[in-house]
Amino acid sequence: MRSHGTADSQTVALEYRSDHERHLSFRQTAAVAVSAAIVLFVIAGYFRYVARYATNGVYWDEWNWVELMRRSSGGTLTLGDLWAQHNENRMLFPNMIALALGNITGVSDIAFMYLGAILLVAGVLLLIVGCRNSRGFSSSLVSAAFSSF
Repeated sequence: MRSHGTADSQTVALEYRSDHERHLSFRQTAAVAVSAAIVLFVIAGYFRYVARYATNGVYWDEWNWVELMRRSSGGTLTLGDLWAQHNENRMLFPNMIALALGNITGVSDIAFMYLGAILLVAGVLLLIVGCRNSRGFSSSLVSAAFSSF
């Protein structure tokens, strides 16, 4: 009889642990679902903002790209133009991206804004993936990361 009673208590303990694990699993799934909904809402809102308020006009130091585009279309663009100092920086890769995107879109400033939005979202997603592999990750970090928009 005694061994039968021990088996019943072990069964009850296993059932309790299984219910508890299922409850935790549901809570984790719900937290991930809510965080994913918040992330998608923020991304959609950000792109909606760009779509509504973007203007096709050159702003501030984007005027340097006008000269770059002029030289590119005139056939006088050199590596020195791409490597030229801009304020305190060498802008080789941004200049190359600007030339490529400018040639594809006909120098549409709105395309640059969407590219910036895409790169920002990709960067935040990479940050979340990187943090997820660290200790102490919680789904609230996902929402907090997207509050930086």
